[in-house]
Amino acid sequence: MTLKSLVNLFNEALPADEQIAFPDREAYDSIKAVRIIINTDELYDSEEVSTLP
Repeated sequence: MTLKSLVNLFNEALPADEQIAFPDREAYDSIKAVRIIINTDELYDSEEVSTLP
């Protein structure tokens, strides 16, 4: 079972205004990933470090 099919299954049980939106492929591909860290030690263990604007 894929994530999309699982979300669709949940959406069948939810009212229209509470359904989970699933982005199309183009919107999904345009999302820039963000890494959330617990503490600064995780920053220094990573090979690539970037900061949020």
